[in-house]
Amino acid sequence: MRIAEGNPGHRRVPDEPRALGRPVPPGYFDDQQRAVWNVLLASVPNGMLAACDAAIMEILVQSWTIYRQASAEINRIGLMVRASDGPRRNPLIGIARGAAADLHMAASSLGLSPLARTRLQASAEKPFDPIELLLGGDDEDSDAGLPN
Repeated sequence: MRIAEGNPGHRRVPDEPRALGRPVPPGYFDDQQRAVWNVLLASVPNGMLAACDAAIMEILVQSWTIYRQASAEINRIGLMVRASDGPRRNPLIGIARGAAADLHMAASSLGLSPLARTRLQASAEKPFDPIELLLGGDDEDSDAGLPN
């Protein structure tokens, strides 16, 4: 993200693993779901998401469209509905809240919120290299990569 945004803080950019492939939407998506999928993919830098992220993207898109549908119906019907024993809270409020929670979880998993993006970082662990050990290790940490 820092590279894509120009690294305004000029902090060291960590060596992160590169994503392979690109997520592909499932065949059952309707036009609205495909549009949401495309908006999401267009909003992240190339290479940030991989083919293996398709399941989380699917959850994200489903949750977003359910949230939108429930919210539209809540706006149309209102917060209260008539029941046989009097006015009650619209059950769509619970559906919208559940979809919002799933949406938040999936977006955070993919680094698609400001807070989640600050937490994205690759492991700093280096693979064990016996040649480096023979040559005196690296300058940063002479025990780096040594098995315990």
